[in-house]
Amino acid sequence: MTLLAACSQDNSDKLESGIYIPQKITVQLTEAENSPMFDSQKNEALRSEIEAHFTDSYFQVNADAIEYFAPDTYSQGIITPDNIIITTIATFELIPQSAKKFTLKSLDHDYCPISGCQITLQLEKVAQDSPLLNTLLQSTTETIASDHNATDSAIALSQTAQQIKNYIDTSYWGIIHSITDTLFFKLTPIQSNGLSYGYPTHSIIPPFTLGGISIDPADPEVEVLSFYSDEAPSQEKNGIQTISYLFVVPVTENPNLSFKQLDSDNTRAFSSDQGYIAEDHGGFYAVNYRYFPESQQMIIGLTEGVTLEAVTDHFRALHNIVQNPAQLSSKAITLQDITLPLATLEERYQITLKEMFPVNDVLKQYQQNLSDWLKSSAILVGDAPSVDNGYHTFIRNSFNYHFPELKIKLHTSPLKEILHNLQNNTHDQATDHNKQTLWQDPIFIYNTDPYVASGLSYFKEIQPGITLEIFSSPYQGHTAEKVLFGKLLSQLDLSPLPAVPVEMIPNIGRYSVDQEVEIHQPLSPKGQYQFKEGITDRYGKLVKPRAN
Repeated sequence: MTLLAACSQDNSDKLESGIYIPQKITVQLTEAENSPMFDSQKNEALRSEIEAHFTDSYFQVNADAIEYFAPDTYSQGIITPDNIIITTIATFELIPQSAKKFTLKSLDHDYCPISGCQITLQLEKVAQDSPLLNTLLQSTTETIASDHNATDSAIALSQTAQQIKNYIDTSYWGIIHSITDTLFFKLTPIQSNGLSYGYPTHSIIPPFTLGGISIDPADPEVEVLSFYSDEAPSQEKNGIQTISYLFVVPVTENPNLSFKQLDSDNTRAFSSDQGYIAEDHGGFYAVNYRYFPESQQMIIGLTEGVTLEAVTDHFRALHNIVQNPAQLSSKAITLQDITLPLATLEERYQITLKEMFPVNDVLKQYQQNLSDWLKSSAILVGDAPSVDNGYHTFIRNSFNYHFPELKIKLHTSPLKEILHNLQNNTHDQATDHNKQTLWQDPIFIYNTDPYVASGLSYFKEIQPGITLEIFSSPYQGHTAEKVLFGKLLSQLDLSPLPAVPVEMIPNIGRYSVDQEVEIHQPLSPKGQYQFKEGITDRYGKLVKPRAN
């Protein structure tokens, strides 16, 4: 029994269990030939590369479960009653042709480029003694062993139901997230890395029935969340090992989901009145069910993973959904953690700074960009299409997608004065005077209230009276990421940065431009710069005002 196979005991067209090999592989790239980005040579090479991934592959069907094996890839999934195959790397449409033949179509495969592609596979069942199958089995033995060792290890733990219950009821370090305006849960930092409000990338879930309850994820009244745990706990998806889907459904009364219709094989490792964890062909899966009469909402959580430990971690988060976030406050991760040593944080978060960020690459890029910026006329600009009140778009962060954009500003004030203004709210009369700020040199947290999104700034007085700020908005990164990002910024070495000429300091942020191209004019000993206000000398002193 596998996740979502519980939706029905009827498998579409009763495909025979066994091993199926692609007989024909077709890849159609979405990019049109009349597109300015179209490159026939590159597209043909890409098409051949995608086809090669499937050339030495096979699919193993076992009732409602399906596994995909290739020399460099292993994936598992389920076959829904609506002929949809959901795996950790793609969603396929299954088109049965006979009990021993079927076609798969995918529009969202990980192998596809950003512009998209359609992969069509025609598969046919092969005999167990087929010479071709024996060759394929030998080439994928290492991949199979690698992915199943973790499963065998988890099963060998032989955890009892009471041990699992104790684990689920034990407080753990995590980040409080809102599911809806009235419902909350706590995820570990690694789980929070994979949190998505809506469908995760490469997932399409058709309507299904679970325990007598029909759910249509496409219904605008149904809210869908998901989160996953990666085999390498970084921000970049390396290979999803455990994934959970949450469906928040409006109801007028308790629909009383029937667990009796599920897990007909009775393979449960743990069971309660809110759900259960069970073993299936590819590892383990879990079902969570909660009804909240006050908000007239029902939540169904579905989890699938390779190991019992990881699935139990997800089940624990879904088991502890609450209406009052204060109930999750024990061991809640907050921005106050910025005051702790890095080693303590890494132990608490179960993820290291280098696992969260490519530290050396980020620091090198930041330092180079700051140097280039200080050596350009951009520091004279205070208003432009990408500059607001002296805050410049610093970098489109290619390394860390949870911090895609940062702002930088040169303040012509000493650090001590800036901090005094921030801590006393004198910079903004509309600011909530009750908020709690925090300064942990060199990081400033604007609000430590765990239920309020807060930005953070890095401040460094790079020369007397000149303070550099790197600002990240409140809506970039989750709490643990923000804390570790602050630790990352703290490692910046700004000693090699060029000094701002004393003559230029009074003119920092004084001018405006209409076109972005005008901003980054390199500083020149003999140069003049043109702004909306007029022409300046190389220090930004206005020498020829623009006529009105």
